[in-house]
Amino acid sequence: MSRKYNIAGIYMITQYSTNKIYIGETQDIQSRWSAYRSLHTRYIRDLYKKPFERYRAIEQEIIKNGIEDFKFDVVVDQFDNNELIDTKYRRTLEAYYIDKYHANDPKIGYNTYSRNSYIIDKALRHSYAGQKTKPGTKILKSDPIIVYDIDDESTMMFLGKKSFGDHINKDKGIIARCTKTGKRTSHYLIYALDPTKRAENAERAVKAKLVPNMLSMHGTDLARRYIKGLEAVNDWCKLWGYDTIDTKYYYSLISAKEK
Repeated sequence: MSRKYNIAGIYMITQYSTNKIYIGETQDIQSRWSAYRSLHTRYIRDLYKKPFERYRAIEQEIIKNGIEDFKFDVVVDQFDNNELIDTKYRRTLEAYYIDKYHANDPKIGYNTYSRNSYIIDKALRHSYAGQKTKPGTKILKSDPIIVYDIDDESTMMFLGKKSFGDHINKDKGIIARCTKTGKRTSHYLIYALDPTKRAENAERAVKAKLVPNMLSMHGTDLARRYIKGLEAVNDWCKLWGYDTIDTKYYYSLISAKEK
């Protein structure tokens, strides 16, 4: 299965026949649009599990009228604003655009809520006048992590362990331990963005996995899977201009074990 890179962002769906809109946020714009396109098929498949009234207003309209009556536009993505990779920030920015376009007005849009303006103003306060730090420093100070999805081999970044923990409903402490030890949580492997920490954690994790585990996979298989994720992280770092680390050393640890 080929790797993909998630592109986080805010999107707008417009219905041609009514000109009504919907504002949404996602960590993967391409996958979200694909999900809307396949919505009618999933509705028929899951008819007995999820009745029509349980779908959101925009989803009900797509099911009734067909995807051909709607267009999908990207309002802003992480290429424009790298902070969109953080879930909390993205949801707050979504609320800002809901307010801006009045998408929660039933005459204008299909959104059913808007977060309060205090939260929006707090998150979107980007005046750096008088500050000693420059834009982008916040990302470096937040101890970001890079997450590798074992199932679909995709890679994404979160600004902190708590942010990712909230995303998958796990405690921050679990995310921190998995980052340090290389153990998976759900179907994710977690790596530090900082190359020094990433290298230290990788050496510790690979050496630990080379102890055979007869209860699940053999240690070398676990180690190879971890390094595969490490290589995906390297690819992501190259794409976004972050430092990579050499994975040859970790493969040498496996070779030494297998001799």
